[in-house]
Amino acid sequence: MNQSHEEKWSDLESGYPEVAEALLSYAGFTESSTAPDLTEEDRFLLDVLKDDFDQGSGDDLFDEIKRSRGSRLGEDSRLREREFVDERLDRLASQGLVGRIPLKEGGYHYGPLRMCIYYLMDRGETDEVVVDDLYWLKDVAGVPVGKLVLTALDMTQASMTLTEVR
Repeated sequence: MNQSHEEKWSDLESGYPEVAEALLSYAGFTESSTAPDLTEEDRFLLDVLKDDFDQGSGDDLFDEIKRSRGSRLGEDSRLREREFVDERLDRLASQGLVGRIPLKEGGYHYGPLRMCIYYLMDRGETDEVVVDDLYWLKDVAGVPVGKLVLTALDMTQASMTLTEVR
């Protein structure tokens, strides 16, 4: 690396460590994180998200669980409780297994991680995602920066930048 690239990498590594780690992982220089520890309820929710639910609010998701899978739930299943489902979704989002973006009226809109990148692109009115916006989304929605970086790298229409593009 020439001096300019070394300085840029040093700035990235010190200012945005989660981004640097994800880039190294993507390039194959480090191992990616370990497999998440999923409960039976987590797997159930991921199956609903994969098979029966494209994207929508937490209310929409909870309604879809009752509609499409309610008959498979036992009467005493905690998945019939909205608060429990919200707790499980918080956990799944924090592991980068579920994407979510904040709604103006409160709550979240759930979907795949790609949805988060599209949201940030739309929010910035460009195809470039500002790295600081990844950290903003982590703060407001709990989605890990590294997972967002890896998702953006796999999207041909998205790119990332360290500078403000607005």
